[in-house]
Amino acid sequence: INLRHRINPDILIYPGYSPRKGVEPRVFHYGLKFGVGNWSFDKADWRNTDVVNICWSKFPEPPDPSTLSSTDDSTLVKDKLSIECAQKLNEALYLHHMRRKCIEAGKDNLSQSKMNVSNGRWQERKKATIRLYRDLQQSLHDPPDVVIVRPRYWMVCVWMLSVFGFLLVLSVVLSRKKVRLERAKAKE
Repeated sequence: INLRHRINPDILIYPGYSPRKGVEPRVFHYGLKFGVGNWSFDKADWRNTDVVNICWSKFPEPPDPSTLSSTDDSTLVKDKLSIECAQKLNEALYLHHMRRKCIEAGKDNLSQSKMNVSNGRWQERKKATIRLYRDLQQSLHDPPDVVIVRPRYWMVCVWMLSVFGFLLVLSVVLSRKKVRLERAKAKE
């Protein structure tokens, strides 16, 4: 197919790496661990946490870019890009939760919330929500009632039917030949 790859370091950058001078990367590839000061982010640490489906979940906030103090321009640019990547991830999660119409924290009926907390119902409601969420996840992962047959079994069935069909045609042809021979002997 004559496929060729063209590597262009001006487009993609890993947060935590310094870009070449005069280059504004357009794509962050956050597959590696990166950090600024005491704060760090590693995508692998979040593989078992569902920040997409749990309302208002987000990654730890990166430090404020105005708090950066570095005399080295390369380090400063690297740190700002790392912070921007983390901020964009959290911004995307926020927009996702808004689109899903998650109930905003603090927008519940305040008196209802106080009553629920005072009666201990708040914990029950929280547990019920978690159970409902787990049941929903489980139902999504349960196998369907339809039996799915693997392609290998289909191939075996097709071969068996082909062999059976061949033998059937062969037996019909041979039986006709046998009948013709018997008729020919009877005429003699």
